[in-house]
Amino acid sequence: MAEEKTAEPTVEDYIEEGQEADEATHQEPAVEAAPVDADVATDEVTLEDVEIDGKTFALPPEVAARLQTPEPEPIEIPDTTPDPQEIEAARQQDQRAYELRGVMKQYENVDWAAWEQQDITAAQAGWREYSTIKDQVRDLDGAIAQRNSQDGQRKQDRFMKTVEAGQKVLQRDIKGWGKELAETLTQYASEQGMSQQQIVGMNADPAAVKLLHKAYLQDQSTKQSAAKPAPNVVPLKSPTKGKGKPATVGLADALPIDEWMKRHQRMKNEG
Repeated sequence: MAEEKTAEPTVEDYIEEGQEADEATHQEPAVEAAPVDADVATDEVTLEDVEIDGKTFALPPEVAARLQTPEPEPIEIPDTTPDPQEIEAARQQDQRAYELRGVMKQYENVDWAAWEQQDITAAQAGWREYSTIKDQVRDLDGAIAQRNSQDGQRKQDRFMKTVEAGQKVLQRDIKGWGKELAETLTQYASEQGMSQQQIVGMNADPAAVKLLHKAYLQDQSTKQSAAKPAPNVVPLKSPTKGKGKPATVGLADALPIDEWMKRHQRMKNEG
């Protein structure tokens, strides 16, 4: 049998074999990690888990602390509206006292002695009724006086609690709120024509005080703008003809005659 001829290797075959040999023998040198400062690494990677709307986020500590800071508690303004039951009870009490005083008035001009001589039984019944009503009116007057005193104290207590809560609102919402600013606003309110009673009532109305403060700031800003002097504008002046410095070359009307003649002659010679 004829021997099979082996194909001669080509240039491409030699190149391919060389590349495979290089890949088999060549290895990249290992790169050692540079030492890392433990403190620096910790600072760079330290995050805190914060849950927001049911999802957990890894955030820097300062951001996490800001998000986790509780919101300020709402300031509750006491309700100064009187209790409807107390109002109704007071109305009924006043009505009863008014009716009893009307009955008592009927006995003011009674001649008890004459009535007793005419009808001792009726006079004695009338006297008993008058005495009973008189005692009831006395008791009602005492109760009404005590009620009014208690109502006044409750109103005062409610007012003071409202003022205290209002001061917290003003300290929170108005920068620099304090005694000095309060006195300034009091003076400003008086200058605007508010009565003393209206000014005192504003102590229980922080919203009104904030509006007054905004008006005061606006007025102060307007006054400061009006007080600023107008800018001193100096108009530009055109240079006076003939008073400038003569040119060092060429001819000019401002040159002395001898200089003008010299230059004229020089230019003539050069030309």
